[in-house]
Amino acid sequence: MSGTCKEMKIAVLEKYSSLCGPNDAEIVSKEKGNLCQHRAVNQARDCVRQYRIDGIVISGTEQKRCDFLVFNDVNKRAYFIELKGSHVVDALEQFAVTEKTLMTDLEGYTKFYRIVFKSNSHNVIQREVTEWKRKHGRKCGIPVADYRRTVYEENIN
Repeated sequence: MSGTCKEMKIAVLEKYSSLCGPNDAEIVSKEKGNLCQHRAVNQARDCVRQYRIDGIVISGTEQKRCDFLVFNDVNKRAYFIELKGSHVVDALEQFAVTEKTLMTDLEGYTKFYRIVFKSNSHNVIQREVTEWKRKHGRKCGIPVADYRRTVYEENIN
């Protein structure tokens, strides 16, 4: 295990419980009835947290928001997860709204954006989505913005 697991206080999220254990080896973000999933592999057993954003942390129908947020508190990384059936380009606005809502709470965290989709790839290759990915580039060799079909698995250490 890497260090002690001191949960960082995040004002908006502090009234919610993490969906994963503090040192879980794998954090899976998925929805019932959707084949798409994001798997965050925590080989170092760092302190991690996972929250369901859509409908729980941010509720109501007037605001778009991403589905999940996964934290590695040791490496100060926050992963915004969006599971899409189609309309992949909509995820860009969902990330922006979620980040704006939680921006002050995420200070000091490097932000990563992940889209997992099940539709045909022609919807993903839209210019707006590929430009979004290119614009964000990489940090420490890791794509900041990325997308994959059906399952996205990555090491979050």
